Amino acid sequence: MELRSTGISGLDKLLRGGVPADGLTLLLGDAGTGKSLLAHQFLWEGVHKEENSVFILTETHREAITRLFMDFNWDITKYEGKNLRIIEGFTFSYPDFLAKIEEEDREFTLSALNLDKLIHLLTTASIQLGENGRCIIDSISDLFILLGNDIRVLRFLRRAKVFLAGENYSTIITLDPQTQGTVATRAAMHIADGIIEIRLREGKADEGLQREIRVRAMPQGHDSAWHSLNITPKGLVIDVK
Repeated sequence: MELRSTGISGLDKLLRGGVPADGLTLLLGDAGTGKSLLAHQFLWEGVHKEENSVFILTETHREAITRLFMDFNWDITKYEGKNLRIIEGFTFSYPDFLAKIEEEDREFTLSALNLDKLIHLLTTASIQLGENGRCIIDSISDLFILLGNDIRVLRFLRRAKVFLAGENYSTIITLDPQTQGTVATRAAMHIADGIIEIRLREGKADEGLQREIRVRAMPQGHDSAWHSLNITPKGLVIDVK
């Protein structure tokens, strides 16, 4: 099985090498656990090595995402229009942001929340870039919230999975289980090829909340125990002995 590195050495150890090259991995975690950062780090690992990469963003706008990446010295702007396509799925709700989108970026900007259009943009972006790449959707939680139609979102997820697998794209999708019903979360887990979970737990009195991560399911062999997860100036670090 072909695997792609996540860019996080500790996580690669848990995964016995990385995530499946043609698989969809669901990253589960409550708000503030660090799941978006993990997805970003996975994307950066591919982008700066000149792998084809597609980023569907729904939680915030392009400028904010660029700043978030730069907090870790990951300058994704150097790769936009080359081996990176950003699909802007946030600004349609905010006309002021939509008006600021550069002309060259409008081809991959949603002006309305239309999942058929989103699939079209995803397929167009990956076909333009070519086979063998990475994709992140951060996050699908927003689609559940904004559409209010679990079935439509789950159908979109399955369509995206089938297409991206055919293009040999390794995909990570973030999902906050608290944003929709248990049935929808379970259905998304069923669609996914692999599942990684992040949680917050109470540490000692002087520690505060502690982040932990585990691989819940994956086609290849993996370590399924909970491990400490820390945010550092260089990204996420997992304590694996």
